[in-house]
Amino acid sequence: MRVVIVADEVGFPRGFAATNYVRLFAKGLVHAGASAHVICLDFSERSTPPLNTAARGELDGVTFEYTTGSPILPSFPPAIPMGRALSHARFLSSVLREPPDAIFYYGRWPSELLIAMAAARLTKAALVCIVVEWRLAFPDQTRTQVINDELFCRAMRRIDGAIVVSAFLRDRVTPRLADGAPCLQTPIFADPEPWANVVPASRGKRYLVFCADLTGYREDALLVIRALVGLGPRELEVLFVGSASPEARERILESSNRLPRGMSLKLMTDYLPEGELRCLYAGASALVAPLPDNDRSRARFPSKIGDYLLSGTPVVSHRVGEVAAFLKDGESAYLAAPNDEADFARCLARALDAPDARDVGARGRAVALAQFDYKTIGPRVVDFLRPLVARRA
Repeated sequence: MRVVIVADEVGFPRGFAATNYVRLFAKGLVHAGASAHVICLDFSERSTPPLNTAARGELDGVTFEYTTGSPILPSFPPAIPMGRALSHARFLSSVLREPPDAIFYYGRWPSELLIAMAAARLTKAALVCIVVEWRLAFPDQTRTQVINDELFCRAMRRIDGAIVVSAFLRDRVTPRLADGAPCLQTPIFADPEPWANVVPASRGKRYLVFCADLTGYREDALLVIRALVGLGPRELEVLFVGSASPEARERILESSNRLPRGMSLKLMTDYLPEGELRCLYAGASALVAPLPDNDRSRARFPSKIGDYLLSGTPVVSHRVGEVAAFLKDGESAYLAAPNDEADFARCLARALDAPDARDVGARGRAVALAQFDYKTIGPRVVDFLRPLVARRA
């Protein structure tokens, strides 16, 4: 079975949460006996130095290409829309030359979904959307973004099926599909293999890690700081890992001035290679993933939870959404009651002080190995595809 994964706003093969999800999704397909080819429809590299420079290549049996001709955003502004238009033409030409059995679309733009839809109709391939968040639940959406997301939902009526990462998304997406179109719910993907020889980082004193886009999840970062304030003085380094706008950086640093004696905050806003991030996770005393009790959190299943758990370090989060469905407080993680900051602080204290905290981390790792391994989920996706492909043949 030949599968093409069409992705926009995703760098490949290096990047952040979206990239890692697409990479492991494709790797799971390859493990299950399918071929997987990732096509990036847009320029992904807007920073210096860029994470990705190759227009095409292969990693772990997954081939990829940028139909823009390059991952790097052109410095000449008129070249950007021209490059995007050429990207669509090259994509259609590519699938016509070598028709796939199925096309997955990972993204949020109705215009790009329509391009993928045209490619599927021209090649008689099954078209499936991968949905990992519910943008209509984002509180800060502009009217233009809301219209875009509503159009995307309407376009889903024309696809053959969907894959989602949460029960919340399953309940929202299924009614928007055509009658009889299936919706498969899978958890996040995790890859145990790179963890075999990880050496835990050592930073001189105990530390905890919160890894996120600090601009988009600034309020979560501030919640972590407020919880730490309640713990009182202790020797602890607090590492916030992720990109941050100047405004988010200033607000977080200002808030950190209230941290108790002995605690210090370090912002690590540059890209960390995956190997370094794994070492950082493995050496931490706790890994933090706050989840506000809202529709945005209930729709998500943060990809970092998989790596958090594989590290064997205790995870601190909330009993919200899929995290609550897979993990149990005090057994495989420390989970606070929804929207209870005092309980979140207590969970942090348990992760840092409980004598059996490492045992909780080990049981969390066992959950990730049993439930999130890409080698387990990949065959489920291929089984889901088979009747869709047969129907389109």
